[in-house]
Amino acid sequence: MIIIALIAIIALWVMGLYNKLIARKNGVRNAFAAVDVQLKKRYDLIPNLVATVRQYMEHERGLLSEITALRSRAVQPGLAPQERMEIDNQMTQKLHQLNVQIENYPNLKANESFMSLQNTLSQVEQEIAMTRNFYNSSVTQYNTQIQQFPNVLLAGLLGFQPEAVLETAAAERVNVDVGAAFREDVPGQVGGEMPKGRPEDLTPPAFNKPPADPDVDDVDILDESPKQTAEFETPPDETPYERVPTSPDQSDIPPIDNPPIHHDTFIRHQGPTQELPEQQGSIPGDDNVDPNINPLR
Repeated sequence: MIIIALIAIIALWVMGLYNKLIARKNGVRNAFAAVDVQLKKRYDLIPNLVATVRQYMEHERGLLSEITALRSRAVQPGLAPQERMEIDNQMTQKLHQLNVQIENYPNLKANESFMSLQNTLSQVEQEIAMTRNFYNSSVTQYNTQIQQFPNVLLAGLLGFQPEAVLETAAAERVNVDVGAAFREDVPGQVGGEMPKGRPEDLTPPAFNKPPADPDVDDVDILDESPKQTAEFETPPDETPYERVPTSPDQSDIPPIDNPPIHHDTFIRHQGPTQELPEQQGSIPGDDNVDPNINPLR
């Protein structure tokens, strides 16, 4: 019974492993089918692209012939996935060369039919890149499932072999020199290079200083040297902060401490008692105030 149970457990494990690997392999096939659909879209656009470009690019017939030959090879039935992807990488390189040469033909870039084809081709290229990434992800999961232990002991016996990922074409891995688009020949700068020379020769000229006015003395606002200031001396007969009486009558006035303040009277100054002039009219609230009464007494 124990041996039979062990055999049953191993059989169930093998069946489960086989089903998992089959599911992974079918996922890889579906991912490659999505890539193949996008590649066919690009191959369908190439004849119209070549026919439009040939009208303007008389000196690039050799490159156009190579693109046409690669397209004929790619649409042949029965190609292995790896062989098809090799043709696709070559096609990508040739189309990259074609785009570089197109920059020398401004009349072609102004053609509406060509611009429409180029925009459509650019969208297809983006879709190809997305489906290629999905295919590589599916292949990675499938290969990982095969190489794990103990799956690696039976994967080969069950007929499962690792799959290869799709590599990016060499033309797509080239770094684009964005700075070259902004480098122009300007005075003092050839081929986008900075002018060479001593730093003092490269500094901008100084602004011309306006002529000095002979009637105005030059003043240096940054001069921090001590300046001579006029000193005012106190006369010997005067003491600072001492009130000097101006008349003999004022010297007899006693000091006033906390004088009474009437609620309707505002004292403007403290000094000798002066009679207030008669006010014209009446002020509200002053009906009961005697104008002859001095509030300081």
